Amino acid sequence: FDEIEKAHKDINNLMLQLLDDGKLTDSLGKCVDFSNTLIFFTSNLGFPTNSYELQFLKSGTKLSKKNYKILSNKVESAIQSYFKPEFLNRLDDIIIFKPLNINFLKYIINKFLKNIYLKLYNNQIPIFLDIDSNIKTLLAKLAYHPLYGARPLKRLLELIIEKPISDLLINFSFNRIIIFSIFLNKKTFNINYSLKYL
Repeated sequence: FDEIEKAHKDINNLMLQLLDDGKLTDSLGKCVDFSNTLIFFTSNLGFPTNSYELQFLKSGTKLSKKNYKILSNKVESAIQSYFKPEFLNRLDDIIIFKPLNINFLKYIINKFLKNIYLKLYNNQIPIFLDIDSNIKTLLAKLAYHPLYGARPLKRLLELIIEKPISDLLINFSFNRIIIFSIFLNKKTFNINYSLKYL
């Protein structure tokens, strides 16, 4: 259940039944068994929302232990004051994640690229991608915002990498192997694309 704090209070009351009995019964008497499931709730309660609170996240670097402790205390306090004790007492654990940083965004970029490589390989499309590491760094920096997580990065990757590959698939024949390069022009800081047949 994503962002459970935005749910209507009646939903939270339903969760008490679900977490207690492992079953959920609707108004018509239909019962759904949740006894063999893992239930996750996410929340943004307590996460910094204004520029003063966000100042220690702005750089995109790894969060220090001290700042993580400050953030954790704020989140725990917000959770305790928002949810009823009977809801919190039914949870096995509360995990407070560290905010994404630029290095983790680079990891997400590599994972995204790996998925594209696999799609091309599995569909026997002879395109090899050559992505400049400077592009990865630039995309991570452009997409980084402590409030929005990885969503801006996903949109940027679709625009800068996935769409040009789709255009390539539509417009070119693949009777030979193609090396598709995406690189950063260091003079103009433009993102450039090149195509080479082998």
